[in-house]
Formats: sequence, structure tokens, C-alpha cells
Amino acid sequence: EKEIAANKKLRNKSRHGVLTPLETFEYEGNYVIVTEYKNGGDLRKWLKTKPKITEILDIFARIAESIDYIHENRIIHRDIKPENVVYEALDGRITPYLTDFGISVTLSDSTSSFMTRHGSGTTRYMAPEFFTDKDAKKTKAVDIYAFGAMLYEALEERHPITSNKDREII
Repeated sequence: EKEIAANKKLRNKSRHGVLTPLETFEYEGNYVIVTEYKNGGDLRKWLKTKPKITEILDIFARIAESIDYIHENRIIHRDIKPENVVYEALDGRITPYLTDFGISVTLSDSTSSFMTRHGSGTTRYMAPEFFTDKDAKKTKAVDIYAFGAMLYEALEERHPITSNKDREII
């Protein structure tokens, strides 16, 4: 439901970088979201091709623009990670698209933060405030943190957090 609400807000916008649905519907109790097909796969797959630093910086600049765009529309994604960025390869050009708004939060016009008493997202990309102060209000900074973790991983070819175990990360 959250993904459908976020995508409806972005649907009529004509800015690239966010994969919005062509159709949404409910089928046998499940929400179905139909999007345009992107032929490249996800960002993790692209990073395995060992792109040049200039290519990485170009792609990440466009991902940053997409994140800024959703924030301008008062949406906090909360699960930014390489698997939630898909890309299209066309004539040698890579175009990234932010996707999967399943746990996103849409803020009202009068707020800039949200409350949650439990973490949402992929642990290795979650901002520290999800773990340090359960009562703290979260802002768009949680997406910026995840973006920084992705960029670090792309440039260093390893995640900034070395553990794969949620308990050790938390």
C-alpha cells in the first residue's frame, strides 16, 4: 500500500530516475505493480562489471538526483540499496532508476520527519539512528546515509560494514 501511494504521487511527474508504475492492482490479496522493463538488471550487477571511477561517479550523481527528487516530493524511501536501483543500457549509456517504495514514508506538508519504533530496511544500509535511539525522529538523512554506504561500496569494492550478521551490525 505504501509503495502504491508513493508511486501515485510520483506517477505524473516527468522526471527520469524513478521507476514508476504503469499499472497497479490487487490480485488475490496481493498488490501487483507493473513497471516498464529495464534491460540491465540492478546496480549490484552493474558494479560487478568493474566500471571506471568516472562511470561510477556519473551513475551515482544521477542516483543522488533521483533521491533528491523523491525528497522534494516528501517521500523517504527507507530501503536504498544496490538491489533497489535498476538500470537500462541503451547505446552504451547506463541510466539508473530508483525502485521499490514498499516501506517508504510519505510526509505531510507540515512535517520533515517520521517516527518508527523498529528498523525498516536492509540492515547494512540502515542509518545508525534506527539502532541508537528508537524514539528519535528520522528524516531524509536515512536515505542519504544509505546512498553514502552504496557509494563507498562502489568505490572501494566492499561495504563499509564488514559483518554480514545483523546482530553484529546492530
